[in-house]
Amino acid sequence: MSFTEVRPYIRTRMNGLNYEEHKDGFDYENIPSTLLHKSYHIESSSISATSTGNGAIDCDVYVILRVFISGYKYPADGIDSALSRAEVILQDLIAPENRSPTCVQNILMDNINILPLSDSNNNAIILEVSLTANVLLVI
Repeated sequence: MSFTEVRPYIRTRMNGLNYEEHKDGFDYENIPSTLLHKSYHIESSSISATSTGNGAIDCDVYVILRVFISGYKYPADGIDSALSRAEVILQDLIAPENRSPTCVQNILMDNINILPLSDSNNNAIILEVSLTANVLLVI
């Protein structure tokens, strides 16, 4: 069981939902225009131990999942679409049957933000989902 299974778990679920990964490790803002619609970026935030004992460490792995959505004439339509996509993505990530073959014990949504891509481009949306993945690290 490992921290390294969290990002691949999210990647597998997002790819299964027909999103394409923007693979820059840190800078999500440099996304090319060819990837701007239905793409995602996984930011690893931090890891904390919630308990230790019996040869295992119960850990929370904090992740920010950013989903890029473009092509809306009206920003309000993009916001509605982002909210709808957030529900589908969360239902898929949280489903116990999707987590059971991995070391990811549970995934909790911390918060959701819907942001314009930039001040000058509010027809492209960033759906920002902050997640906590619970992982049992066996010592």
